[in-house]
Amino acid sequence: ACLELCSNTVNDLSYIDFTYPNTDKRGRAIYDFSNDTLKFEVANNSQMIISNSDVDFQGNTVSNINLNSRKGQIVSFIGENSNYTAWSTGNYVFKYGNGQSSTARFGIGMRGDAKFKYWVYQCEFETNLSTSCKLVFDVIVNNLIVCYCIVDFSNTTKCDVTHAKGTGKFSSSATSQIDYEFGITDPGYGYNISYRVNSNTSNPHNGPDHRMSTFLETLEDW
Repeated sequence: ACLELCSNTVNDLSYIDFTYPNTDKRGRAIYDFSNDTLKFEVANNSQMIISNSDVDFQGNTVSNINLNSRKGQIVSFIGENSNYTAWSTGNYVFKYGNGQSSTARFGIGMRGDAKFKYWVYQCEFETNLSTSCKLVFDVIVNNLIVCYCIVDFSNTTKCDVTHAKGTGKFSSSATSQIDYEFGITDPGYGYNISYRVNSNTSNPHNGPDHRMSTFLETLEDW
């Protein structure tokens, strides 16, 4: 069995319309014999055009797409802390690599344009952890504060004292959570990302190891 749509001439069209009563069409699959292209329309808008040499998705052709692109990938980094005396305002608490302390110009090493997506905080075990605990970090890129990380255990949707974990978006404010995905532009020589204690309330620093995971989304091919 088959379905054949035959146009009147070699320069004409064959198409199938998708519609409902009193409406000409909402969707269409159309073959144009004048240039040998197959077009698909959704809500009366062209969404895809297939020719014998390329495929066009809403203006983006396959031939112009980098199939090896790393754009849109999520990358993550983990920092650790076991120095409980370091949890005071102004200190860089998380260490990376072989355990070197961070500074405003030394921390997570990254290249390529990217944006901050979210963070995950955890500590191994903390008997003093309560919903009154709140940690605020300055997030620094190449010596500049670009956003903040607020670990607020009073937010029981995002943080849990029993499992000693919390997660969330970064914030444009240090005093209240305002979701913010700061975009980093690579200056050409890479950049560092560092966490510095901004403030703490009932700081859970008396327990064992602490970890902070940072998640970024790449914004360019590299």
